[in-house]
Amino acid sequence: MPDTYAVTRQVTIAAPAAAVHALLADFRRWRAWSPFEDLDPDMSREYDGTGAGSAYRWAGSFKAGSGSMRMTDVASARVVVEQQNTKPIRSSSTSTFTLAEADGATTVTWSGSGRQGRLMRLLPMEKFLGPTFDKGLAQLKAAAEQG
Repeated sequence: MPDTYAVTRQVTIAAPAAAVHALLADFRRWRAWSPFEDLDPDMSREYDGTGAGSAYRWAGSFKAGSGSMRMTDVASARVVVEQQNTKPIRSSSTSTFTLAEADGATTVTWSGSGRQGRLMRLLPMEKFLGPTFDKGLAQLKAAAEQG
């Protein structure tokens, strides 16, 4: 298997881009939609700022692991997040959320990419992360449409 991966998923949300963007550009609001937040409801969380340059750190059970994220680019139609996992497996990845608004709805594309260590090469990332991205986008849709 290659030493890099890329996974992309998309959803259309019946809400304006600004409402969706607000859920993406503030790590504190990720608890409403992120598919990783329910891996360990008792994990510790630390937040630093909002928007570009903001950071989020977590530590939890083996399933949730530990690591940090930083928003490196926040524009009206894009949010880019760099992630460093420290447990259970050390890895780094980039998530890019792209928003396109048309007719009162917003199409969100979640693209994730990163390098795969030897252990991670055993996992087909499309099959591993694809359903996770689908779940997160469905939860983002529900949160944004609820207002």
